[in-house]
Amino acid sequence: PSTLRINWYGADVLPHPGETWRFEVRLKRPRGFANPGGFDFEKFAHRARLGATGYVVPETSPVREDYGKDVLGRVRARVSNRLASAISDPAAAAVAKALAVGDRSRITPAQWEVFAATGTSHLMAISGLHIGLAAAASLAVFWGVGGLVTAHGNIRDLAVAASCGCALVYAALSGFATPAQRAVLMLAAASVAFVCRRRVCPWQVLSLAALLVWVIDPLSIYAPGFVLSFTAVAILLLTGRRIPRAMAVSGLRRGGIQLASLQLALLFGMLAFSVAIFGRVALLAPLANIVVVPLFSILVVPPLLLGLLLDGGLSAIGDGLIAATGWLLQLVLRGLHQLAAAPVLAHRPTGVIAVALATLCALRALLPPGFAGREVGVVALLALLTLRAPRPPVGCFDLRVLDVGQGLAVVIETRTRNLLYDTGPAGPYGSAAESVVEPYFSHRGVHTLDRMIVSHADLDHAGGQRWLLERYRVAGLWSGEPAETGGSLCNGSWTWDGVLFSVLHPRPGAVETGNNASCVVEVSSGQRRILLTGDIEARVEHELSAAGILRPVDLVVVPHHGSRTSSTSALIKKTRPAVAIVATGYANRWGFPKPDVTQRWNRVGATVLDTGRVGSVVGRFCGNRPMPRLWSYRTESARYWHDH
Repeated sequence: PSTLRINWYGADVLPHPGETWRFEVRLKRPRGFANPGGFDFEKFAHRARLGATGYVVPETSPVREDYGKDVLGRVRARVSNRLASAISDPAAAAVAKALAVGDRSRITPAQWEVFAATGTSHLMAISGLHIGLAAAASLAVFWGVGGLVTAHGNIRDLAVAASCGCALVYAALSGFATPAQRAVLMLAAASVAFVCRRRVCPWQVLSLAALLVWVIDPLSIYAPGFVLSFTAVAILLLTGRRIPRAMAVSGLRRGGIQLASLQLALLFGMLAFSVAIFGRVALLAPLANIVVVPLFSILVVPPLLLGLLLDGGLSAIGDGLIAATGWLLQLVLRGLHQLAAAPVLAHRPTGVIAVALATLCALRALLPPGFAGREVGVVALLALLTLRAPRPPVGCFDLRVLDVGQGLAVVIETRTRNLLYDTGPAGPYGSAAESVVEPYFSHRGVHTLDRMIVSHADLDHAGGQRWLLERYRVAGLWSGEPAETGGSLCNGSWTWDGVLFSVLHPRPGAVETGNNASCVVEVSSGQRRILLTGDIEARVEHELSAAGILRPVDLVVVPHHGSRTSSTSALIKKTRPAVAIVATGYANRWGFPKPDVTQRWNRVGATVLDTGRVGSVVGRFCGNRPMPRLWSYRTESARYWHDH
């Protein structure tokens, strides 16, 4: 494939943009986790035309072959390094890099959360706002300088052409994302019309830009930036002309009223896309943007770009401007962080009903004032804010085995309670708790865990524990190895909303370590039962069978990911499940689940589902209903870009 995504773990030297290297790598087809509410990596890879992902083989010696073929990459790297050295605060420096050259790699997930909660994420991309500012500033400079140098010729047209060239260079430095492409194309069309003394319709310019972006890159329609950028401009064109131009107020006050009106129109008009793409309602976005947009437009972006232009002998002045911009960015980020803490921003509606309500909200922005039915949008917004994810009725529970790779994370929801069994794996570059469990909880509107059970201390089961404890209210923590994980030893039984939870292992007084310390929990409602087994091995399986506490169940989460050390005939014959779910990573190096283990479960009539192949698995179990049909993400939500 022409485009690869390669990780180099434990690199002893840092490659720089513009260099050419030769590596020995191991590759596989792009494949991500498949969970409700999670990031669709395969869609991203398809849109970015990533042919494969992989990593550098540790035992090899990479070779640097060339230092300078990618001139644009070297320029962007030089700008990023200058910003990092001139701005002392890392968070402000990361935002400055995003504004100057579109380098968002240093913006942390916590920062993105703040931007998303306050509706200011669009400012972190070089969009039409930044392209327009660069074009306007360069137009003023070229027109002014040209007027001083010569009085002959059409300086105005030359300045317009030069400003287009500057905007094009700025967009190229930013990486030519979809919003930048739109802005450049619209600016070019408007400039050509201006030079030719033609009057053009803004809607024609917007439509032409959308058509050209689609022709250049048909897959760009899958990018959130395509939908958000063109829709936002359309809303501004539609509502901007309705704002009264003649008001009996001062110019500054009138500008504030116009900006507030546009921000409210954007809130209502973009709500459907915000809910569908991000699953979030940021009600304070208009307030945040009323303050932040003018600050960025006047006091952040122009001084930052001017500081970068003042290089060489004027670099001291330029660095001073950049440092001052960094100080202002620190203040802005501090204010956004305080605003993001507002409870009203925590609501995240999901589902088809939420998108339908959010679409009705757009009536408030799209219909003209006085139009019958316009205020339906306000009613729809109130309904959207009170919408909650459906919960199982009393006497039922929802089982959700998440796709976390080579690890385990199981969520059980009753009518009013939430239990998390294991937290997924963790590595040196993050955990599944952050990338899978937390997005799923946001998708479901879960903010409190009534109990977290960490089966044992192995990293593939307990890796996300600390991260989750820092971000969620956890009423109780149980574990099979409390000395390593904290909390209390798994024991006893309890009932939530008519659903019985029973700990079958470890037995009282037993001293176990490692895999055999895993908490074994049976969850039952009437005749419907499931069994969570952690990583118990053959000895514990035989002990449970001999003790007579195993009984037939509807579903078993297969112990130890389908390893040959577990899934003995004693366990399989006692439980005889209809479904056996194996939590594994796709194409894992251990070959789990082992074929002979799968066959043993099949022989008792169990359907084996591997999360590495089918994604997350969901089912609702009720005592007065038959065994439910299970829902697997890759089967029920398949798209043509998904790997099957």
